[in-house]
Order: sequence, then structure tokens, then C-alpha cells
Amino acid sequence: MPRARLLTAALSFAALLAGAAPARAALLVGSSATNQVLSYDETTGAFLGVFVAAGSGGLAGPQGLAFGPGGDLFVASGGTNQVLRYDGTTGAFLGVFASGNGLSGPQGLAFGTGGDLFVASDARTGIGSGQVLRFDGTTGAFEGVFAGGLDTPEGLTFGPGGDLFVVNMGYGTVLRYDGATGAYEGIFAGAPGLEFLSGLTFLPGGDLLVTDRLNSRVDRFNAAGDFEGYFFTGSGGGLFDPRGVVVGPNGNVFIASAGTGQVLRYDAATGAFLGVAASGGGLDGPIGLAFTPAAAVPEPASVALLGLGAAGLAVRRLRHGRAHVG
Repeated sequence: MPRARLLTAALSFAALLAGAAPARAALLVGSSATNQVLSYDETTGAFLGVFVAAGSGGLAGPQGLAFGPGGDLFVASGGTNQVLRYDGTTGAFLGVFASGNGLSGPQGLAFGTGGDLFVASDARTGIGSGQVLRFDGTTGAFEGVFAGGLDTPEGLTFGPGGDLFVVNMGYGTVLRYDGATGAYEGIFAGAPGLEFLSGLTFLPGGDLLVTDRLNSRVDRFNAAGDFEGYFFTGSGGGLFDPRGVVVGPNGNVFIASAGTGQVLRYDAATGAFLGVAASGGGLDGPIGLAFTPAAAVPEPASVALLGLGAAGLAVRRLRHGRAHVG
């Protein structure tokens, strides 16, 4: 085969290989003690760098993290009673997105299906002072109190059916609200011995996981709110003071172990400990977790030849007289 045709075929095959590679996401972790957001490789746990610099935009005590519909990163700055906005690719500070209107000690963040931002406001000025506040997801304009009378609300998330679920930490319960109107629908989850609940997430099958800070375990509830037992408990992985919990793009469960300065990874089906997903890089007091919508993870050095990736590798081998790729 003439060299030109061989080169074309090799480049086409290399492009096919590159296109077939699954997208990889970066795990972002709010380091509450160092006022940063750090980035780690989703698969290996390798430290990728500082995504949001310490104190950027006044960031103090980062809590919940959430990516907005436009791809920007929103961070609850607990120490300044604000929600701050950052470029979702570079981490550059874009401005204060939400403040005032009763926003105090913001914890969890969640975007609704209509694009609005919901914030757990943990005032801690007395029992029943906590609220869930609603802001326009584009402008940050205050749209009102979505749910009130809570005692230290922390995590919140929208369920498969569109309802909003909120951890009411002071009472060890998860409350349910109509996702459109905010109408209270009752206690969704609660069981004897549950205390100081924090983060929550739904598994693909519909079960709900809730982290229990005081008991250093993760509780599991079915779609009806019935307690199904412990997703994880015990000493595996050294979980201590669990906070944020998310299901990653690879299907594993990631839990912020604030007491050990790590993020730990567990099998979503069995709860088996799979290893440390993030540590080092100055991580201290991890709370909020989020995965980047699109991968920004570099290719292995053996493939990223002169910035050309797999195609560059093919070209190099052709230049050395080899007729195969890979």
C-alpha cells in the first residue's frame, strides 16, 4: 500500500480509537479548612491541581458544589453567607451569584429542572430557623422561600420524580417537598438511631443514600422511604464524619470523609470499599463533591505525543517504517 494511503488509514483508525474512548470526568472536592476547590482524577484518584484558588472571590468554608445548566460551578461559601460562581472549565471567579434575603450559612445546592438554584440555608439562630431558598438560575435574583421551619438543613437533592428531598439534620430526618410548589409532603426517611444526617443522593435504581455524621455510616432507604439497612458501616476505608455523597459517572459511590481528609469510593451495588478516591494536595475537611460535566483529564504520556494523541503515535510509527497502529 502506498505510504500516503497507509498514513491516511492510520490517522483514520487513530481518530476512531480516540473517539471511542469514554469521557472521563474530574472529581471536584471542596476543602473547607483551606477555602479551596481541588481536582482529582475520577479513575485513579491522582491529584490534578487546584481548581478554585484559596479564598478566590472571598471563598470561605466551601460547602455544597453544583454545576449549573450553563456549565459554571456554583459553591456555597458558608463563611460569607453567599453562593459564588466560577468558570466551570478554568475555575476563574465570575462573581457573587446569591446573597442576602435570609441566606445564612449556605449548605447544599441543587438545580431544579427549570434551571433555578435551591440552597439549604442553615441559619443556626434557633430551632425552625432553617430554610430552603430559591434563586433564578441565570441571574441569581431571589425568588422566595421554597421551604421554611427547618432545623439545620444540610444536603438536598431532587428525586427521580421531581420532588425535592432535604436533610433536616437537627431531627435526623429527610423531608420531602413538591418540586414545583414547595408544598410539604412529609417525612420521607427516618429511623431509630439516625442523628446528624448530612449528604444524600439517589442510586440509579431509586434507593436513597444518606450520610450519618455522628455514627460514621451511610443509611439506605428504598423508593417508599423504608429503611433498608446500612449501605456502609464499620471501619472499611476509615470513614469518619461522612458529609457529601455522589454517584460518579463510572457508577461508583463517592463519599467525603471529612474526619480523615479523604474522599472514599464504594461499590454502588454492594457497598464494598473500593479505595481512596481523593487525598493529598492540601485536602482538609472535604464536604462538597461534584464531577465536571466534561473530561479535562490529560491522556497518558505514552499516547499524547507532541499534542497529537493517538494520531501522533500512528504518525511516529509510520515514520519508522511500521505498518501497524497501536
